[in-house]
Amino acid sequence: MVVCRSNTINVRADASLIRDNGDGSITRVTAYFHTLPQIVAVGHPLDIDSILADLNRQVENWMAVARSSSSIAYCNLLSVSTPTAYRPLHC
Repeated sequence: MVVCRSNTINVRADASLIRDNGDGSITRVTAYFHTLPQIVAVGHPLDIDSILADLNRQVENWMAVARSSSSIAYCNLLSVSTPTAYRPLHC
């Protein structure tokens, strides 16, 4: 059995947004955000602040575009992290 000393972590967030169209109808929009993989090891702990800052920046940019067309009434966020074994040279 091979045990690796480092992993990569990918974080994905799916946001489901409901917009009021103004005529009584609503539109549901799903937006997908992801971070770049982070290498996590004994000497390199997971940087949660960096992950949150990256996701917040992406959501703010997307919301700026969405606000220009109509208002957002509801936002539901699902976040998933995926650890993967990482072996740059060897384990």
